[in-house]
Amino acid sequence: MSESILKFYPREPTRSFRGDEVRTVTEFLQRENETSIVQDSIELVNFEGIQFIDCGSRLERIRCPKCGADVPLDAWQEVMSADFSESSGFGLREIYHCDCGFDANLNALIYEEHCGFGCASLSVRVFSHTWTGWLRAMPWIGVVEAKY
Repeated sequence: MSESILKFYPREPTRSFRGDEVRTVTEFLQRENETSIVQDSIELVNFEGIQFIDCGSRLERIRCPKCGADVPLDAWQEVMSADFSESSGFGLREIYHCDCGFDANLNALIYEEHCGFGCASLSVRVFSHTWTGWLRAMPWIGVVEAKY
């Protein structure tokens, strides 16, 4: 049976998990997907600075949020490199300039499959076909399904 990693993160890149939010997400996961969770696989990571929460090999394309045009991978990588600092992570200051005239920072781009930016991540190894519909109750949280 194949496994994936679900990575939950606050949608606001500078926000960490607050109070009982990790426990709340963990309880939802265990209640809704108990048979899908790989035992002892839930891990909370707090990063120093904003990091890219990626979907591994599932990333198919990146698009402009205004016109939907594909962002060339080499252009995206240049902006990622320019925006990243080893000591503080991503600043989300660098801008991708689309041919349509729209300027967007890295967090505003549309990632297919979903990716995001954050300073905290809750990772869980799960078996395939895990249901995540319960996340609608928590609109502040994003989820990435990664396969490596």
